[in-house]
Amino acid sequence: MADEKESQEVKNQQSDSTQEPLAEAGQDGGLQETVQRLESRLQLKEDEVLRLHAEFENFKRRNTKERQEGIRYANQQLIKEMLTVLDNLDLALSHMGEDSSSTAIGEGVELTRKQLMNVLEKHGLEIITTDGEFDPNEHEAVMQENSADHDNNHIVDTLQKGYKLYGRTIRPAMVKVCKK
Repeated sequence: MADEKESQEVKNQQSDSTQEPLAEAGQDGGLQETVQRLESRLQLKEDEVLRLHAEFENFKRRNTKERQEGIRYANQQLIKEMLTVLDNLDLALSHMGEDSSSTAIGEGVELTRKQLMNVLEKHGLEIITTDGEFDPNEHEAVMQENSADHDNNHIVDTLQKGYKLYGRTIRPAMVKVCKK
C-alpha cells in the first residue's frame, strides 16, 4: 500500500507538472493577446496625441497669421477714405493748370499732396499701374474705345487712379480700354 501511495504521488506530481506548463501556456497566450491588444490601443492613442498636437500647431499658426493680417489691414477703411482727399488734391492741381507750382497756393496744394502720399505709402499704399494690358483684378473698365495706337484689351486712358494696400487692391483703377 505504501508503494501505491508513492506511485499515486508520483503520478499526481507528473500530472501536476504537465498541467502547470499547459496552464502557463494558456495564461501566456492570454497574456500575449492582452499585451498585443494594449500595445495596439497605446499606438492608437499615441497617433491621436500626435494628430491633436499637429492640429493645435496648425491652429496657432493660422491664428497668428489672421492676427497679423488684422493688424496689417486695420487701417484699410481709413486709408480708403483718405483716397478721396488725395483725389481732390489731384483735381485741384489739375484745375490750376501747368503753372500750379508757380503760385503759393499751387505749391501748398502740391506739397500737401506729396506729404499725404508719403504718409500713406509708409503704411503700405501703392498706386496701381495703368500701363499695358487690362487686368480685371486691378482695373475697372468703364469705357471702351477703338484705337489704332493701342493693342486690343490694352488701357487707353486712366479716368481714376487705383490703389493697393500691401498688395491687396482696395480701389481698382477706372480705365478706358481699347476694343477692336
